[in-house]
Amino acid sequence: MVLRFSALFHDIGKLYVYKEDENGIGHFYGYWIISRDIFDSFVDKYHIDDKKIISNLIYYHDINIGKLDEENIRYIISVLGIENISLLYNLKRADLLAQNSRYHYMIDNLNREEKKLLRSKYEKI
Repeated sequence: MVLRFSALFHDIGKLYVYKEDENGIGHFYGYWIISRDIFDSFVDKYHIDDKKIISNLIYYHDINIGKLDEENIRYIISVLGIENISLLYNLKRADLLAQNSRYHYMIDNLNREEKKLLRSKYEKI
């Protein structure tokens, strides 16, 4: 259920932040904040377990963990909990697979990143 709610709400904020630049290219700056806020409003009306983890998965689903330094990686782990890293990567993989197939090569990168984070449970980053 956690992953399903995260998937349902993770991009919903894009509707409210879409902007085109001078070249006609669309951008969705800050949509993850709006997506999380919409979920948080929804969950306040209905009893849903795991509100905090779902909210954090929505917020962090688009972060490029491979570009983070060690301090920020530790922060992500502290926010999500090492036990939820696989949920984050399942959401990231599903999101990537829903995009144009020319981006599917990035799955390998996600798999490597996930292994690195999961190793950090046993090693110091």
